[in-house]
Amino acid sequence: MAEAVKTKHRSSSRYSKPSRVNVRLLMFLLGGCVVTAGATHGLHAFQLDRNSNALSLRAEELTRDGKDQEAIRDYQQYLSLRPRDTDSRIRMGQLLDQNAETPRQRLLVYKVFERVLRDDPTRDGIRSRQVEIKMSFRRFDEAVEDLKLLLKSSPGDGELEFKIGQCEEYGGRPQEAIVWYRRAVDHEHHSPEVFLQMVRLLHRPLQQPREAEQLIETMIKVNSQSAVAFRARTRYRRTFGSLEQALADAREAARLAPDDAEALQLMATLIVSDPNSSSADLNKLQNTLQSRLVNGNDDTPIHRLLSELHLRLGKTRWHP
Repeated sequence: MAEAVKTKHRSSSRYSKPSRVNVRLLMFLLGGCVVTAGATHGLHAFQLDRNSNALSLRAEELTRDGKDQEAIRDYQQYLSLRPRDTDSRIRMGQLLDQNAETPRQRLLVYKVFERVLRDDPTRDGIRSRQVEIKMSFRRFDEAVEDLKLLLKSSPGDGELEFKIGQCEEYGGRPQEAIVWYRRAVDHEHHSPEVFLQMVRLLHRPLQQPREAEQLIETMIKVNSQSAVAFRARTRYRRTFGSLEQALADAREAARLAPDDAEALQLMATLIVSDPNSSSADLNKLQNTLQSRLVNGNDDTPIHRLLSELHLRLGKTRWHP
């Protein structure tokens, strides 16, 4: 009995003894797994690079061939693989911008360019275009923020200051708008448009007609050879001045730009509507308008003016 117990104890001790681990085999297997995983990752990265590069190259080729919609699709796929490629995102955004026809499409352009500026705030060219897009969407406060950032890169830029003034005006803040318009003029942004924006504000919401008159004169002084400026003062004087003054400006605009159809029509309208216009003036205008038609300018306003001229001269209504 005791011998049986001893035998059972030896047997139990033999089977319960822990087996020895083959460390070399385990390390070999682990190393193999690491190598396999690394190779798999490397292969995936290689395939990703190859696929994304192919998409990028094809998108560029499609753009050169004028196949914008196909190029946009390839850029979208490429950017899903390489979302940090800002240059490619800009190219896609510019294609979208060139082809945008609906508000929804323009909104997509807005979103793409916002992502570009978030990733790289130094892209001033994209920011300038984004300002125009935001203004078209009446996002004036956002546009002002972008314009002020652009001003940090280009301090004293009168055109940027003018646009800030426009945003303030369209956003319902005329006093702030005037401040920015004045800065634009001080920095030699002398476009007739900036003066007209100020004159409109000074006449209506701000009720400062004397200052408006001074601005109109300044506009002519700094744009003495601009038909656009004289056309602008013509319209101003039709409302706030005399017909004689307006006609003098209209004649000067037509003299400065003989081929400017708008200047000619403005002058003709004033001559026809002026009861003091002489027969000589009316006949001279008639010859001028008819010569425009002979030269291939089939303008409906000119036809209308010629009809009115014939009536003024006591002739039968003119027909082309």
